[in-house]
Amino acid sequence: MKTEKTFAAIDRSIQKTNAKLKKEEVSLVRSISAGTAIVGGLENVEMDELLEFPNGVLGVVQTLNRNSVGVVFLDSSRKIKA
Repeated sequence: MKTEKTFAAIDRSIQKTNAKLKKEEVSLVRSISAGTAIVGGLENVEMDELLEFPNGVLGVVQTLNRNSVGVVFLDSSRKIKA
């Protein structure tokens, strides 16, 4: 009986939770030029995906290559180091 109550309490707790998974990958900025960057290490990225870099800098994936992606920054890229 105690086991059933415990599982019921756990089930209620899970149902109340609004947790969302956030997938993150670690990448390496290989080069930056004229508001764009070549970034490696993003194996699961998709075209037009929004990326957030350190300091809150945003960029959009514009090219997909085998070992890197091309990113166009939406903010100033001065805070990003290659």
